[in-house]
Amino acid sequence: MNSTKKALIAAAVAIVFSAGLIFWQVKARSSAVNLSPEDMTLIAEDQPPQFRARLASDEAAYITGQNIAIDGGLTAGWMEYELVAPANVQEGRWVDDL
Repeated sequence: MNSTKKALIAAAVAIVFSAGLIFWQVKARSSAVNLSPEDMTLIAEDQPPQFRARLASDEAAYITGQNIAIDGGLTAGWMEYELVAPANVQEGRWVDDL
């Protein structure tokens, strides 16, 4: 099989994959999820009080379609943490016998 055939096969696979992804996105957007106030209450019960207060504020009306990470600021880089090497790593090398 020459390189031209391989490129055509790769292009065909990419086109089929792209078409499937577009179809999946269109299908997902056409079926809206309707949550009742009771559903939202059940979801909010699992959240920390600070997050519930934030969602209850007037500013929360501007949050649309977002994934909000509740990790104490770790992903935003607000937490400081120290990386500690395992006991078997000494001077940058793995040591089998301690």
